[in-house]
Amino acid sequence: MQGPDYVPVTTAIPLEVPVMIGGKVVRALAPKRFFVFGVDTHRRPIAIDPAATWRPVIDKDDALAVMQRLVARNTEGELPPLPAGDADGSQLAQLLPTQTATLHSRALFAPSTLEDPVRKVAAAARESFYAELGLALGVSGRVIAAGARGRRYPLVPPRELAGYDYLGSFTTSGALVVADPVYVASKRAPGAFSLAVRVKASEGLWHVYVRDGGCAGIYDKACPKRDRDAPVEEGVQGGLGALAWSGYGDGRYPVYAGKIRGVPVKLRIGFLAGTDTDRTFAVPRKGRVYSPKVHFSLGEVIEHPKFGAGTITADGGEGKIDVAFADGKRTLVHLK
Repeated sequence: MQGPDYVPVTTAIPLEVPVMIGGKVVRALAPKRFFVFGVDTHRRPIAIDPAATWRPVIDKDDALAVMQRLVARNTEGELPPLPAGDADGSQLAQLLPTQTATLHSRALFAPSTLEDPVRKVAAAARESFYAELGLALGVSGRVIAAGARGRRYPLVPPRELAGYDYLGSFTTSGALVVADPVYVASKRAPGAFSLAVRVKASEGLWHVYVRDGGCAGIYDKACPKRDRDAPVEEGVQGGLGALAWSGYGDGRYPVYAGKIRGVPVKLRIGFLAGTDTDRTFAVPRKGRVYSPKVHFSLGEVIEHPKFGAGTITADGGEGKIDVAFADGKRTLVHLK
């Protein structure tokens, strides 16, 4: 049955463009009888108050300037006025990132200079802060977070992987633990299922790609333990591990290993149901054939005629590189 025609609400919110409302990036699509229909950054439908206060999102040039401040860990500048009663950070997030950059930089890199309530509000608003910068720069908020924490932007992957965000790299001795960060030190009791999987893998430089996440990571045994009172943030952890986190917590996730000569050189945590592991994971990528007359880069995979596939873990200068092969690390020469 067709209901009666209705007159859509009037609104000053622009349609079909991203705007900030209530501290979140949204896109208003169509006025309805009682609300404005729209979507959030995940394309989930939302109802927007037609009288909601809104502002344009930050532009690309300003977003890049803010990102450069974060990478440089510049904590200078005035703090913005903090709205009263802003426990969820939505009012703070409604301010432009150019206004809140100093606060977020201090909360991230000089937290002892802020009072605890201020740190908590900044932490609550941080996801929206990252998401807005990412929207302006054409990347996800998790890439912005990883670049800020890793002091490098843009993050350039050794290999593009469609549908995945590249979050940087970490080094490992080869002794890895796959676990929710809470259970990294967990030991399995007799008859219990494992809360932490220990893997003897290839040592050297590992690269981090994330598409979605529950709450789990891959850590070298020497990786510093996370402060449980600190906000959970995705990306490289202390240069010795990596964490994926989408806001969803406990679950049982399969862990897949890609191997060369029996040694894991890739690990993948399958957060999503129906993941096609063959498409992106199971077949190891082939690298360039090694020659001392060719220049190679840190993190690159090479094919050696004698030792097989290996990953370049260090550039020692003077035309020498350290390469981790399945049977151990070797120092080779290459073109400077």
